[in-house]
Amino acid sequence: GENDGGITLAAPANPPTTYGMLESRLHNVSVSLDGPPVIEASFTFQFPDEAPMLSISGRRVVVFGLKPNWADGWLERLMWATDVLTSRDGTEQRVSLRAKPRRSLEFSILVGRDDAALLDVLLSSWQSRVYALPIWPDKAVLASTVTAGSTVIPLTTTNLEYEADGLLVIGSDSRNTEAAEVLSVASNAVTLKQPLLQTWPAGAFVTPARTARLRVTQAVSRVTDAIARARLVFDIAGTTAIAKQESATTFNSTPVWTTRPNRVRDVDADYLRLAEVLDFETGITAVDDHAARPFVRRSFDYLFKNRAEIAAFRGWLAARLGRLTAFWHPTWEASIVPTKKILSNQTVMTVASRGYALYFNPMPGRTEAAFLHKNGTWYFRTISSFGAGTIGDEEVMTINQSFGFDANPEDWVAIYFLEKTRLDADQIEINWQTDSVAEVSLPMRSVKS
Repeated sequence: GENDGGITLAAPANPPTTYGMLESRLHNVSVSLDGPPVIEASFTFQFPDEAPMLSISGRRVVVFGLKPNWADGWLERLMWATDVLTSRDGTEQRVSLRAKPRRSLEFSILVGRDDAALLDVLLSSWQSRVYALPIWPDKAVLASTVTAGSTVIPLTTTNLEYEADGLLVIGSDSRNTEAAEVLSVASNAVTLKQPLLQTWPAGAFVTPARTARLRVTQAVSRVTDAIARARLVFDIAGTTAIAKQESATTFNSTPVWTTRPNRVRDVDADYLRLAEVLDFETGITAVDDHAARPFVRRSFDYLFKNRAEIAAFRGWLAARLGRLTAFWHPTWEASIVPTKKILSNQTVMTVASRGYALYFNPMPGRTEAAFLHKNGTWYFRTISSFGAGTIGDEEVMTINQSFGFDANPEDWVAIYFLEKTRLDADQIEINWQTDSVAEVSLPMRSVKS
């Protein structure tokens, strides 16, 4: 047998055996609940002169069709694994332990009598097994009827999770659904491996789906005898493949991420030093700062307002591989303030005095700058040095390359220090507010390399 996991073919007599001419025998086929969600098995009978095949197809997948309560959003977690080894001077060796992330999906449901009963059925009979979980942010509605026997479902698939050999769920409500396996995906249609078993009218929903498991303990709150509320966490079975999409902007061959954070709350910065405090209890303490610089940890919030922005962010996130891959990132702190015009061929900019001439010559982590012009263009430069200005409240900053145009102080939106940065967590949460709006909080940490 091939692809026969969870399927048993019982013969009336133990093979090998002899069949008489035109003899008829009954073979019992048993299909257990355990096994792949889509059944495509075959059993071959080996006769001397021929090999007839018995094909068995079907579905053992159970759809978890209860829709989320969008008042609580839809929380997606992507989980990489990185081993980080840090030397005394702050140089890091980072090794990825998981090329593709694990993924979990968390959402709330609030259901009435009929669906509350369905929830009990789904938990009682199937909690420890694999469900077909619809990816509800990708839900679409059929524009026209799709009849039983159809293998093609017309729908727009751009930036949605349909994939070959994946699953699809089509249905009219939580109790009337059908799961199907996807053969191929085009921009305007999805082709199925097997024909649909039912006819689905215009207005029926269709979503991509993933095989997923509930946690072994699931709490349910009974609001009344007919109303139930629950917070569900599904772990996607297997890893998740996300196409990497690196930043198009680079500086010194390293990508630069210039997406502006959503400043809805304060950005807290922690200055972390690889320093040891030597304290022998009998005298004063001493501090040994190996790296002679801080490593700054910040957490930025982001708001993505459409599916294209969300898809681009997920691709960028996949390219990070959790804490593994570093990138350049503006501090988003307006630290450098120009005070005089800089000419097109000049590499010395007069800036407001901040003490940089005294302390940053050079200061690791403060040797690159990002210049945001009012026309929206970014310019990235290496800072060669700071020096004293002609008057006390000014100093001069020397950069490695001129801009090629004259720029007045007011021509710059802001000038930020540029830091080599990595994510400071392997687990990232994408909080979907609607099917096309998502919020993300990213912890970042500056690094030496």
